[in-house]
Amino acid sequence: MPFACVRHLRLHQASLRHASDVLASMTALRRTLVANTGGQEMSDAADSVNVVTITEPQTRQRSVPIALDDSQQAIVDLPVDAGGVVFGAPGTGKTTVVIERVTRLLDEGIVSPDEVLVLTPSRATATVLRDRLAVRSAIASNGALARSLGSLAFQLVRGRDVHQGEQPPQLLTAGEQDVIIADLLAGQQQDIEAGEPDLWGGEVPPAARRVAAFRGELRAFMSECRERGLDGAQLIDLGRAQDVGVWVAGGRFMQEYDLVRDQLRAGHYDASELAREAAAIVRDATASGDNTVLGALAPLRVVLVDDGQELTLAGVELLVSLARRGIAVLAFGDPDVSAGGYQGASPEHLDRLGRAVGEIRHVLAYTHRGDAELRSLVRGVTERIGVAGAFQHRLASAARIGVPGAIEVHAPTTMTREADIIARRLRERHVLEGVAWHEMAVIAHDKRQVSALERALASREVPTGTLGVARPLREDDAVSGILRYVQTGLADAPADAETLTALLLGPYGGMDPITMRRLRASLRREELTAGNDRPAAELLCAAFAERAGLASLDTPEARRAARLADGLRAVREAVLDGATIHDLLWLAWSSSGVAAPWRRQAAAGGPIGEEANERLDAVVALFSAAKRHVERQPYDPPAAFISRVLDSDVPDDTLAPAAVADRVTIMTPATALGTEFDTVVIAGLQDGVWPNLKARGTLFETDKFAEASLSGGGGAAAPVRDRRAVMHDELRLLARSVSRATSRLIVTAVDGEDATPSVFRDLFPTGPDGAGLRVDTGAEHPLTLRGVVAELRRSLTSGERGLNHSDATEWLAELAREEVAGATPRSWYGVREATTTAPLRDLQAENVSVSPSRLDSFRTCEVDWAVRELGGDTRNAQTGVGNLIHSAMEHTPPGDGQALWGAVTERWGELEFDADWISRRSKTLAERMVRRLHGYLRAFVADGGVLLGGEQEFRFEIPLVEGAARAGGAGSGADGIAEGSVRSGTEVGASKGHGYAVVHGFIDRVERMADGTVVIVDLKTGKYEPRSDKGVVEHLQLAAYQLAYLSGAIDGTDDTTLGGAQLLLVHNANPQSDAVATPKQAALDGEGADGFTALFGELARGMARSEFVAKVEEHCTDPHTYGVCLIHTVKAVSAR
Repeated sequence: MPFACVRHLRLHQASLRHASDVLASMTALRRTLVANTGGQEMSDAADSVNVVTITEPQTRQRSVPIALDDSQQAIVDLPVDAGGVVFGAPGTGKTTVVIERVTRLLDEGIVSPDEVLVLTPSRATATVLRDRLAVRSAIASNGALARSLGSLAFQLVRGRDVHQGEQPPQLLTAGEQDVIIADLLAGQQQDIEAGEPDLWGGEVPPAARRVAAFRGELRAFMSECRERGLDGAQLIDLGRAQDVGVWVAGGRFMQEYDLVRDQLRAGHYDASELAREAAAIVRDATASGDNTVLGALAPLRVVLVDDGQELTLAGVELLVSLARRGIAVLAFGDPDVSAGGYQGASPEHLDRLGRAVGEIRHVLAYTHRGDAELRSLVRGVTERIGVAGAFQHRLASAARIGVPGAIEVHAPTTMTREADIIARRLRERHVLEGVAWHEMAVIAHDKRQVSALERALASREVPTGTLGVARPLREDDAVSGILRYVQTGLADAPADAETLTALLLGPYGGMDPITMRRLRASLRREELTAGNDRPAAELLCAAFAERAGLASLDTPEARRAARLADGLRAVREAVLDGATIHDLLWLAWSSSGVAAPWRRQAAAGGPIGEEANERLDAVVALFSAAKRHVERQPYDPPAAFISRVLDSDVPDDTLAPAAVADRVTIMTPATALGTEFDTVVIAGLQDGVWPNLKARGTLFETDKFAEASLSGGGGAAAPVRDRRAVMHDELRLLARSVSRATSRLIVTAVDGEDATPSVFRDLFPTGPDGAGLRVDTGAEHPLTLRGVVAELRRSLTSGERGLNHSDATEWLAELAREEVAGATPRSWYGVREATTTAPLRDLQAENVSVSPSRLDSFRTCEVDWAVRELGGDTRNAQTGVGNLIHSAMEHTPPGDGQALWGAVTERWGELEFDADWISRRSKTLAERMVRRLHGYLRAFVADGGVLLGGEQEFRFEIPLVEGAARAGGAGSGADGIAEGSVRSGTEVGASKGHGYAVVHGFIDRVERMADGTVVIVDLKTGKYEPRSDKGVVEHLQLAAYQLAYLSGAIDGTDDTTLGGAQLLLVHNANPQSDAVATPKQAALDGEGADGFTALFGELARGMARSEFVAKVEEHCTDPHTYGVCLIHTVKAVSAR
C-alpha cells in the first residue's frame, strides 16, 4: 500500500477521533443520567417524548421555492379539492411533491394547518416526513402535519371513547398478543389432555401449535381477518361455506382470544382493528352530521397520502370514508415497489383507492435519483412485474445521464470473502472518495442475513447499525441476565449450583470460566482446611445461602460473588414487602454495580463501547416495558412479567427515536421504503434466498381466504398463489432495493462450492459473456489502520508483499507516533513480561495427573490443552449424547436393544439443546448409534466373546525426574525412562508423592475374544475419529490402555494374552447402514511399550511446564474442525 494512502488513513482517523470524542461525551452524559436516576425516573425518561409546538400567531412568510420539473409542478398546482392518485417510479420525487403541495396550500393561505394532513402507512416514514415538513414550511402549526394512518385511526377511536365517557383505548403490542395466544394454546392442550375435544381437529397437529412460528402465522392470520372486517363467528361461517377446516378452527380460536382480550381492564385493540373502527366512526359522523366525535379532525379539508402502495384494505376503507365527507384525498405511490403483503397490503389497493376518491390520475415523468444506468436497471426489473392498475410510470426518464460504472457486480467464492469485499468497497467509498458512512447502506433479503452482515462488517471495522430489524428483548444478554437475576431471587427454594454458576458467568456476575474455577477452588481449599469434604457445587450453594458465606474469602472473585449474593437477598426481601417488577429490576440493577463500568465502556467507543451502548439501551427498554406492565396489570405478580419477556419471540414496539450516528445502515427491502443513499450494496443475492419462491400462506390458506372474503363466501375460492405471483413479489423487493442508490450500486452473489448465485444476478449488467463480472481474486487489503499495522508487522517477520524491513519499520514508527493501536511494539503480544514464570506443576513437590483422552490434545496443541486444563473447557449437548450412550452400554444387558435405547431416552431430558429441532435431530442420530452398538454387542456374544469388565478403572505411574518419591517417601531411583519403570495397581493407590506422571482413566470394555486374547475397546460416538488400522497405529489413548494392561493395572486380566486395543465407532455417515468400524491397534511388544512410555513421560513433563506453544496447523484451519482450538473461541483468553 502506498505511504500516501497510509497518511490519508491517518488523517482520516484523526478527524474521526474528534467526532468520536464528541459522541463519546454525549453518550457518557446520557449514561450518567441513566445511572444516577432512580428506577421510576429512569423509566419516565425512557417513556417521555415531549412534542413542543408553536401556538402563538406569527407573521405569514413564504417559503423559498425549489426547482420542480413540469410533471411535479402540475401536481403542486392542482386545485385544493383535487382527489385521486399520482403514480411515480422510484426517485421521481413523490415525497417532494407532497411536501411542496402542502407548502403551497399553506403559504398561499388556501388552507390552514388544521385543514391539511399528510398520511403514510408507517410511523417511521411519518416521522421523517414530519421533520421535512417542519423544515420546509414557514407556517406554525398546533400539531404535526404528517402522521401515520394508524395514529389517525387511534385518535379517532380514542376521541369516540372519551366522548362517550369510556376509558381511553389501549393498543396491544405484538408481544402482548403473542403471550395471550401462547397462553390460550397451552390451555387448549391441557384441556385435550383432560379429555376435552380438540378445537383444531386434525387441521394443525399439537406439536406444530407449540412452536413460535405457528403463533406468528396465527397472529398474522387474525390480523388479516380483522383487516377484512371478519370476527370469529363470521370466519367460522366462511370456513364452512368454503369447506376449509383450518378457517373454522381459526374462527373458534378468535372467539376465545376476543373473550380474553375483552376481559382486560380497559378497551384493548389490535392494531389491525383500528382502521376499520375509525372508518365506521367517520361514516357515522358523516351520516349524523355530528362532528363533535371527530374532535380536532373535524375541520380537515385536504389529505395527502405518501407511499400509498403500502395501504391495507382497511386503510383504503378509512380514506374512502374521509373522501365521502368531502375531504380531498390525493394519494401518491408506486405499485412496483409494494412490499407490505405480509401486513395485508397489496399493489392493487392504490389503484382501487384512486378510483374511489377522485378522477385525478397523474404520472411523474422524470427520475431524480441515480443516473441513466441505474434508471435502466430499475426499469428492467419492474418490466418483469405484472401491471397493478398502471404502467405509464415505468416510462419515466432519468434527469441526468451520469457516467458508466455506477453498477458493480462481484462474485466472491465464499461468504467470508463476500464480507471482505463489502467492507473493502465501503471503506474505499468512505476513505478515498469522501462518502459519509451514513450515506451508504447494505440491503439483504431477510433478517437472518442482516444480523450476520452486521456482525461481519463490525468485525471488519465498518460502523454499522440496523434499520427496522427489531429483536425480542430476551435476546440481549443484559435483559435475560437481569431477568434471571430477579427470577432467582423470587424462587422459594435456594438456587442450585448450575443456576448460580450461570449468574456468575453472566453480565451481572462479571466472572469468566477461569475466575469461576478460582472461586470454586478457594471454597474447596477452605473446606479441606476445616477438615470437611463437601464438593465445590455444594459449597457454592451454601456460600450463597448464608449471609456471611463468602466473607472469609478475601479474593476479587469472592467479592464479586458476595455482591451477587447480597443482591439476590435484597430482591428476596423486597418481594416480601410487595415490590413491583419495576422496583425489583431497579434493585437488581443498582445492586449489580455494572452501571459505572458499562458507562465507561460506552464513553470509550469502539466495538466494546458499541456493545455497552446496546446493553444499556436494552436495559432502558426493559424498564420501560416493566413500567407499562405495572400500569396495565398492577396486580400481576412479578414472575408473570418475567415469563412474558423470556418466553416471547416477538419484539415489542418502541417509540424511542433511532440513534443519530455516522454509520452504514443495514436493512431488509421491507424497511428501505422512503430512504435513499449515495451507495447501496445488495448482498447475498443467492439461489433459494432471493428470490425465495417458497409457497406463502399454505398453513391458513390466506390467499384463498382473500378471494373468498371479498366474494362474501359465495363461489369457489382461488387457489394458493402460484410461483409467478410470488416471483413478482420478489421482483418488487428487488426493485425497491436497487432504486435506493443515487450514485453507486454494488451487488454481491457468492459463486462457490457451497453457494450459487441467484437468477436475479442476470438482471445486472456484466458485459458480454459476463466479462464485467468482478471475480474473487483473493484477499485484498482491508483498508484500515488496523490492517496497515497487521501488514507491516507481517512484513517484519515474513517479508511478504514486497516491503523491505526498513520501510516496514519506518512506517510502523510513524503510525506509533500517531498512537495507532497495535503499532508500538510495547503493545505486541509476547513482549511484556509474563505475570508468572512458575511451572504449572512443580515436579519436585507434586505429581502430574494425565488423562489418556487428553494426551492427543496436548500433542496437537499445547495452548489448547492448557486452556482446557485451566477451566476454559466447554461441554455441549453432543458431548452429553456420547456420555448417555456410554452409560447405557455400561448398565444394560448386551442382548437387550430396547433396554439400551430406553436407558438413553430416560435421561435425554438432562441434555440442554439450543433449539428443539437440534434435540430431535440429535435424538435421531443417537438412535442410529445405539442400533449399531446393539448390533456389535449382539455379534460379540454370538461369536463367543466374554466381557471381562466395563468402565474398568486403572491407574499407573511413570517416573519423570530423578529421585521421584512415592507416598511413603521412597525414591524410584529412575534415571530417565527404562523398561520396568511403570508402576501400577496397589503400588500407585492414591499417591501423594512427587515426580510421577499418574496416568488415570476408565476403559469402556475389556473383552476376551473366542481365541482367548484380551482386546481393550474404546467406544467413540464422534464423526472425525480415524476409521482404519493404519490411522490408530500411534493412537495415544489406545496405547495408554495397552500400557495399563501390561503394567497389571486392569483387574481380571491375569494369565491372559493381550490382543491389542481398538476403537468402536458407532457413527456412520450413511444413516441406512448398521455397520460399525473397529480400527485396531496391534498388541504392543516390549519395544513398542517402551516407546510409548517414553513418549508419555515427555508429554507429561510438557504438561508441567510454565510455557505452552500454540501450533497453528490443520486442527485450526480444517473447515470440519475449526473452532476446536479453544484459544480462538473462549472469551476468557480471546484477544477480543
